[in-house]
Order: sequence, then structure tokens, then C-alpha cells
Amino acid sequence: MTLVPDTRRMFDSCRIVSDGLGTLLNGNPGSEMLDDGIVMLHSMASIKMAKIGNGPSYGIFRIRDDNGKGRADLPQSHVHEVNRCSHRAWHRNIRVSGVQFKYTTDGQIKRGEFDSSPYKAMILAQYEVIGPEEEQLIRNFVAAGGTLIADVRPGFYGARGKPRDDGVLDDLFGVRHTGSAPVANAPASIAGTVGRTELKLNRRELYVNPSVEVTTGKALGRTGDTPNCIVRDVGKGRAVLLNFTMWSYPKVAAHDGPEDAAEFFRGLLAAAGVEAPLDLVDDHGRRHRNIEAVRWRTGAGTEIVALHGPSWGTWPEPNGSFDPPAAPFGGGLDVRVPVTVKLPEPRYVYEMRTGRTVGLTDSFKTGAQPFMATLLVVSEATLHAPTLAPVADSAARGGSLKLRVDIAQALGGRALKLSASGPDGDEAPWFAKSVIVRDGRTLIDLPVAWNELVGRWTVTVTDLFTTQTATAVVQVQ
Repeated sequence: MTLVPDTRRMFDSCRIVSDGLGTLLNGNPGSEMLDDGIVMLHSMASIKMAKIGNGPSYGIFRIRDDNGKGRADLPQSHVHEVNRCSHRAWHRNIRVSGVQFKYTTDGQIKRGEFDSSPYKAMILAQYEVIGPEEEQLIRNFVAAGGTLIADVRPGFYGARGKPRDDGVLDDLFGVRHTGSAPVANAPASIAGTVGRTELKLNRRELYVNPSVEVTTGKALGRTGDTPNCIVRDVGKGRAVLLNFTMWSYPKVAAHDGPEDAAEFFRGLLAAAGVEAPLDLVDDHGRRHRNIEAVRWRTGAGTEIVALHGPSWGTWPEPNGSFDPPAAPFGGGLDVRVPVTVKLPEPRYVYEMRTGRTVGLTDSFKTGAQPFMATLLVVSEATLHAPTLAPVADSAARGGSLKLRVDIAQALGGRALKLSASGPDGDEAPWFAKSVIVRDGRTLIDLPVAWNELVGRWTVTVTDLFTTQTATAVVQVQ
């Protein structure tokens, strides 16, 4: 039953999550995953129609069929099969642009549970089925000043997958769908202005929907004879149709991938008012694109930043080779790649796990390694160590040990790991627990068994943010 090395490594990398960080970040009042004003719409009906409709060549939501065989109906190209999922490609491109997004679903929209007003950009990824509630929300979002960005065949079907002669949102994008045709590929280029942002994509091969014509929109480029990037200003907002499959877009997640493709994607988001809150650069000053930063707010002025990377096929081996699938599984898993994090304003920075304190800065160096998140705390104020004091000096068998935790000037949530050692010096695993401290104070109650060891017990709490500890001594009678 011994864990194999790979499993042990994964377990050790996740230990801090089970020690209380996961409880703090997920569902704890006052903690929330941040976004940068981007929402992606998810439609179960679109997933179904992508499988059973008349356009499976545009992308897939599953890599293999039920028999474990590759999909024979997909076009063959230099693009690896795993990248034929446009949702995955959108995720990759958004996150390597240094920004985060949130999801909403067609069901939430129908139930009136989604408010689009906080968002600047709305993404439709292979969103082929659009019902009346979704259509109205999308149109209202654009009219109110939002930027709608969609890839191929948005609203090709009406509610519940009903075929249409045109697209539900054709007039919004300023295009006309003239029918259904398999995906087509040809060399493509894009150049033009969206708002005040110049966009340019050098000559690349893209897979497009050939059955699209421009009406009132403005085409910024073409793939062969097919328009591939159509822009139309609507009310206070804007609608952008990227008439190509996102899985065929250049692989910008590779650190040395095409810069024009990365700049095009960042520029498209910037035109919607979405900017990266921090920059990740390597030791040569180049922007990392195979490392993503995911952020949570845990209280006023305090954020958790998880630097994670690389994803599959983006990480060269330490000797400079790049040959997936040997990389990253073939070696170098414990090699930390240098990362410089640049913040918009000076903050106090703490590196979790290691206890390293950077101090007040707007730029600091750390490292990232495959499949193990580098966890950072970024705070407007200094983080103070916890203090631990017993409410009473002793507790009887069958009673409880009550201890008070205080953290000076703490706002929001902090996660602590508690352990206790008995009179014999051995740690008692039944006392081990995670403790969430809200706004710097909490009371811990540890039940004492009727047959517990009598004598001097030492209780220790460790702050996961700073690795600082506090201890208290109590007597079990």
C-alpha cells in the first residue's frame, strides 16, 4: 500500500490544501475566486448539437469515442487532437494572457440567476444553441457597453437545437450564415483596429466556417476568401465574431510561441477593457505564457496567488529539449523555473510552504515547477503571527480543551493547522484539525476522551500563510 513516487509527489503537493487552505478558499464566507471582468457562457444543448448536429468537424467536447478510437470525421492537420476542443483552447488562451474568468450556464440564465452587469467581456465558445432568454441577455449586455466575443457558428441553432436558416445573432455581428458546410482551412491574416486597440495576426493556417458573409460588420481579415474576424459596434458595446475554431489558433501557451498570436489575444481582451493584474516574466525579461496565475481574495487587501504551470506540451526539459510526451513527464519535475512577478502596486509578499517573506515590493522573484502550485500571499499590510492561549490551564477527562487564537490586525480569513502532543511527546492524530480564523479571532474546542493520557499537553497552531507558529500548554487531569 506504499504510495508510488509520482502519487506521493502529488499527495505532498496537495497537503497544504487539505491542511485548511482548500476550506478557506472554497465556500468560506469572505473568500472568493477573482475574475477580471470576463464571463464564459456554457450551454449543455450546444455540447449535444456539436456531437449529433451537422457540424462535428468544428470541434469536439470529447477526445475519444466510446470505443476508445480517434474520431475519423475530424480534419487532419498539424494540430494535436487534444487541442480540437475549443473550450480548452479558450481556457488556455485567456489564462496565459494573465487574466481570469467565470462561467455561467444557460440554465442559470433561464432561471434569472445571472447578472451580467459586473462583466466587460462575454465569451461564446462553440455556443451553437441560443434560446430566447440567452439571446435577450446577450443583446442587453452588448447594448449596455459590453464586448461580445464568439468563435464559429454562434446561435446556429435556436432553442432546444432547432435548425435555422440563419444565425440567431447574425444581425448583432453584422454577418449572414448562408447554410451549413464542413470546416475549411486556408492561410489567414488579420489586421485592423478594435476600439483604440491595433490588432494584427501574421499569416497562419486557421479552420473557418466558409458559409459566412459580411453584411453590416467590418471584416479585419480573411482566411482564403472567408472573413475571419468581424467587428460591429452596437449601442455602447461591441460584437466580435472570430470566424475560426479556437483549437486551430496558434499555440500561444508555449513559452516561446508566436508573439503576434499572443499579442492579438491580449489586445482583443484589452479592447474590451480587460487588463492583466500582474505580469509573469522569466529571467530574460520575456513574458511567461506557460504559467498561469489564479487569484482569490480572502479579506480586505489580502489575496492568494497560485502560480501553476506548465500545462501539457508547453514545458521544455532542463537541457533545452522539447519533445512531448517525454516532457514534462520524462524528468525535470523538481526543477524550479525562475519567475519574476510584477505587481501593479507595492505589496507585502509571503511564500506559502517555504515561509519566505519578501517584504513590501512591486516585483519579486520566485519559481514554478510542473504540477505543483507556487502559493503566494499578497497583502496591503504586514501579516502578524498568531497567538494561542488556553481559556483554562487544565481540563478534565470527558471535558474539553478550550483555546483562544488571536492574530493582530488580521482582516478576512486565515487558515491554521492545529496539532497536539501528549505527555509522552507523541503527536496525537485525533486532535489534528484545520482552523479557520475570521478577522483575527476564534475559539478552539478540543474534546478530551475519558481515557486520555493525564499530564502536560502541548498544542501548536501553524499559520499556513506565513508558516509562523504559536504554542500553548494545558494540563489534562
